Amino acid sequence: MVFNDFEQSTFSCRLSWASTFAPCEPLGLTLGSPWAPFGVILGKTLHYVPEKDVYVYFRYTQEQCVMVIVNNNPSDQILNLDRFKEGIAGKKRGYEISTANSFTFDRTIEVPASTTFIIELN
Repeated sequence: MVFNDFEQSTFSCRLSWASTFAPCEPLGLTLGSPWAPFGVILGKTLHYVPEKDVYVYFRYTQEQCVMVIVNNNPSDQILNLDRFKEGIAGKKRGYEISTANSFTFDRTIEVPASTTFIIELN
């Protein structure tokens, strides 16, 4: 298997939490994080087939849902959110945890080239 840096960090995080419950420092995900990312760490996964080098998946529990968008495309992409309505499940807003940018889930979302968004849905 070949991983890019993000995938390697995510893979290591899953292994770390599954085997030892140690903090996953590469992504800053710890149980003591201010946004308490239990959906990312302990939740279930819903993922979609990549399109145009954009991979989208959700990590969720009954209390939380996080949407991860990985744009490996060298150009900006506009995602039609209708495709992800099962994961969004009626949520209208979210914020990207590393930048604190807010998103309103209307119909589309623009993802810059070679960028990863981790969006907490609310």
